[in-house]
Order: sequence, then structure tokens, then C-alpha cells
Amino acid sequence: MRGLRTILGLAIWSAIVLGVWNAWSEEDAAAEPDRVADDVWSYYTGEYQPATLRLPQSVDLAVGDPIFYVAEDGVPRRIGEVHSLRTNQELVRRGYVNLAEATFYPGAPAWDEIAKAEYYSADQSLAGALAMMFPAQKRQEIVRMIVAAYQEHNEEITEELWPIVHATLKEAMLTLEQELRISFNNHRDQLRAIGARYQQEIVAEDVIPLVKEEVWPIVRRRAQPMANQIGQEVWARVSLWRFGWRMLYDKTPLLPDKNYTEKEWRRFVDAEVVPVLERHTEDFVDVTQGILRDVGKNPKVKAAFRKNLNTMLDDPEVQEILGTIVREVVIERDELRDTFKKHWTTPESRQSLRLVSKRLEPTAREIGELILGSKEQISPEFALVLRNYALAKDRRWICLFKQTADATEGTATSNTATSNQKIAQEEAGVLTLQVQIGDEMEINPFASLVDPSLESSGANRTSK
Repeated sequence: MRGLRTILGLAIWSAIVLGVWNAWSEEDAAAEPDRVADDVWSYYTGEYQPATLRLPQSVDLAVGDPIFYVAEDGVPRRIGEVHSLRTNQELVRRGYVNLAEATFYPGAPAWDEIAKAEYYSADQSLAGALAMMFPAQKRQEIVRMIVAAYQEHNEEITEELWPIVHATLKEAMLTLEQELRISFNNHRDQLRAIGARYQQEIVAEDVIPLVKEEVWPIVRRRAQPMANQIGQEVWARVSLWRFGWRMLYDKTPLLPDKNYTEKEWRRFVDAEVVPVLERHTEDFVDVTQGILRDVGKNPKVKAAFRKNLNTMLDDPEVQEILGTIVREVVIERDELRDTFKKHWTTPESRQSLRLVSKRLEPTAREIGELILGSKEQISPEFALVLRNYALAKDRRWICLFKQTADATEGTATSNTATSNQKIAQEEAGVLTLQVQIGDEMEINPFASLVDPSLESSGANRTSK
């Protein structure tokens, strides 16, 4: 029995020594060994300080939520945690509270160095997860990889897929045309009612005055020189004699045949006017382009277009009818799905897709490893997402920010508090810390815990 105790004692002390050694060896190359030993010693022997956290409004907190200290270098360091919570005078593990008890570790900064304390919570939406998974630098790298792969295999991919895409789009457009015609016909009364309403609200009140005041002057300025030139050329070909005697003949009573003036007009248009207009076809195109260009640059026209477009897009009735039409044409009808299925499931299409997949597989693998990591190590961003969403960790935290020289001199800055603002107060041996709702900085201290080189990302501030 005594030998067993000796073995167990040696095993325990060996584990302690190995733990200290591992903590020592994991420090970066610039860290001093003495600092590691001091940290371990102070953690177990130092004095822990209790504190009360007072927030301006009820927020989501849980026992164990960490407290970080952000010094001038911007690197967060954990200095404490939430110790206990009360709701309705009962101790709880988690709840919405504006008062909490915290414990600060040995080595926490002096309270006169604190400029402000802020509460943060991670964005739990899909957008928050995507922002955490795809920081700006990673998005740029993925775009660069896709562009490089496209440039390298552009001709091969186009040669393989274009026949399939062309045939699919050609038939899909015919299918959409038929389905849209049926859907519009089914909702004709609703569309007519919306059109009648906008006829008064937009066309009569905005479009017609805008055409008179802004569009018509542009048309006149652009088209008048060409119209004058064409008019002169046409007038030079007018024969007053031919029109005159035919008009006189048509007006003379008792003569048998009539309509000589109309016949001469038709001949004049076909033989004289049409050739003149055909010679000025390019001029018509140039004038039209100039009109459209000037109208598009007109600030009043652009403002009216944006306003009326937003009005229609925000109209609940328009949204409902468009959603119904899209659902009927694209989702509930099988014709469009059958079109895509027919063209993309043939043996030839599958062979083309296999060839394209073979060309793009290395790039897809690189992008996957960049996003998720490799078999040996997952990516820091993916680790953050797993901890936050799968393990429900790192969702709430409090940051304390260091007092700067400007604040101590009485000058307020964007990241500090003024000198007369008391963040921490100690009364009867109990520290009370005033915690605000973070709305000036965006920081995720857990990123540096997963990978110190990872920039802060994916944290959303709770608005005041």
C-alpha cells in the first residue's frame, strides 16, 4: 500500500511538472521563462478580487463569461470572469440582468488605469457566421484564386459548357415567356388595378411634368438640327406643280376620277421622302444615343427614377403580386425544372461536367482548406464558428480598455473616458464597475486565443 501511494504521488507531481513545462514551452520565442513561472505562481497564490458589474440595461450574461483587458497594443488579455448572477433574488447560471458579480484574477490592472468597460455579444445570425468565416483578407484570397483558375482554364471551360448553357437558356427563355404570359393573364385584374393607381401617382404627378420640363428640351436640342436638315432636303424635292394641278382636279366638280392628290402624296413619300430618311439612319441612331445619354445624366430624371422605383419596390401590393408570379412560374411549375434537367443530365453533359470538375478540383480543394482547414488542423475562423455555434461558447464578453494620456489630462478621445468619469469605485472593500454597452469598437478577443495572428472578426456590438 505504501508503495502504491509513492507511485501515485510521483505520478501527480510528474503531471504537475509536465503541465508547467508545457505551458512554458508553448510561449512564443520572445517570451521570457521567468514570466511564465511568475504567471503560474501568481495564478495559484495571488489574491482574487471580487467586483460588482453594473450595466445601464439588462443584457444576456452567464456565469463564466470572460472579462478581458485591452491595453495600448490592442491585444486582449483575460483578467476575470462573471462569478454569479441573480434574478428575482435567486441565483441563476444565465439570465438577462443589469447587475452581476465578477471575480478578477491576480495581475488585473489597477482600476485608475481603466478608461471604460464595455459589454459585447457575438452575432448569432447567419450573416454573423459568414462574417466570422470570411474576413476581408480571406475573401480577397478566395477571389484571387477563383480569378486565377478562370484565367487558366477559361477556354476549356467555355468550350465544354457553352453548348449546354446556350441550349438551356434558349429553351428556358421560351418556357419562361409562355409561363409568364399565363401568370400575367391570371393576375390581369390585380396588375390593372396597380397600373391604374400608379398611372395617377407616378405618371400623372411625376413623369408627365418631368417629360415637359426636362426630357422634351433635351429631345428638342438634340433632334432639331437633324430635323431641319431633313426638312430642307425633302422640301427641295417637292413639286408644287404636281401637287397643285392634282389638288385642283380633285376639287373640280363633275370630273370622273378623284384622289389624285393622295396618290401623288404616296408616290412622293415612297420615291422622295423614304430615301432621304434612309440616308440619315446613322444620324437617327446618333441623336437617339445622345438623347438617352443626356436624359440619363440629368439629376432630376435620376432622382425621380430612384424615388419611383423605390416606391414600387416598397409597395406591399407589388411585392405580393411579384412574389406570387415568381412562385407560380419558377417554383410551382415543373416545365422550367424539366428544361434544366433535360440539358444537364445527358451523357454528353455529364462528361463535360467531369472534365470541368477535373480542371477546377485543385482550386476547389485549396479554397476548402483555406476556409475549413486541413486534416491536421482546422482553420482559426472555422474553430471560432464551431466554438460559437456548435459548442455555444464565446458568445458574450466584457472588455476593459486602458486609460490613455489624453484621458488622464482631461481630454476625451474616441476610445477613452474623460478624467471626471469614474468607471470603477471601491466602497467598503467592494469594487463596483460601470459597464457600458459596446458601440464604438468591434473586437473579438477569442480570435487571438484561437490564433494570435487572426484579426478580430465576426463580433457584433449590442446597440445602446
